[in-house]
Amino acid sequence: MKKRFETFLFYLNLKKSHAFTLIELMTVLIIIVLVATMSIPKVNKWIARNRAKAVVATFVSDFSYALNLAKDSYVDSSTSFGSIPTQTAMIFAKNGYVVLKRNSNIMTNWSTKDLIIKKVQMPGTTTKPYVEFVKVNGQSLSSTNLLSLSGSTGYVISFSSSGMAKDNANSKITSSTLSITVCGSSNSPFSNTHILVAYLKVPISSKFSLWYQIEFNSDGDYFICMAPNLSGSLDFSGGHKFEL
Repeated sequence: MKKRFETFLFYLNLKKSHAFTLIELMTVLIIIVLVATMSIPKVNKWIARNRAKAVVATFVSDFSYALNLAKDSYVDSSTSFGSIPTQTAMIFAKNGYVVLKRNSNIMTNWSTKDLIIKKVQMPGTTTKPYVEFVKVNGQSLSSTNLLSLSGSTGYVISFSSSGMAKDNANSKITSSTLSITVCGSSNSPFSNTHILVAYLKVPISSKFSLWYQIEFNSDGDYFICMAPNLSGSLDFSGGHKFEL
């Protein structure tokens, strides 16, 4: 009996020796909270980078498709005018863009009344997208219903079968009319052949964002510059080439 009692006391003391005090538990909890807090900015930046990469890859593909579709497509006509070229266009808003198509010689007055090939909504909501177009070819953009886009509510770039690109005013787009920011030590490979320069902003916090400058030339080639930016201005002096 005495032996059993001694054994009971031994196990009781063993359990007591392995228990955690309240102070120890609070210490561990504080360490967990501190580690989690320090990790949040890194996680947010990782999420922002992945959102941006997906949007930029889709945008590059859609732009190249619209440009090449106009170059390569004709529709036979029963009139004496012969084949009618396929014109394409993209209309941009802060929260997304649409790709349009029409079979006509007319490149003006584009809107979503034309055939919509594709509609791309930025992640997030209409009024607060997680990725947003800030400017396209120098024009600042605002959020709107993508299904009601036109030249008066967004920025239009249209493409002809000859490869010509025109803007809202139906004027030919040339590099001389575009403002291009230097990308750190990685200069743009294009020389006087730009037809589009788009700026994307990816907010990470109220004070910190990732910025992307996306350039296209008339052949559909692209160059992307990425820069972290605290001030909110289009400053890519600390940027670098971004690879998809």
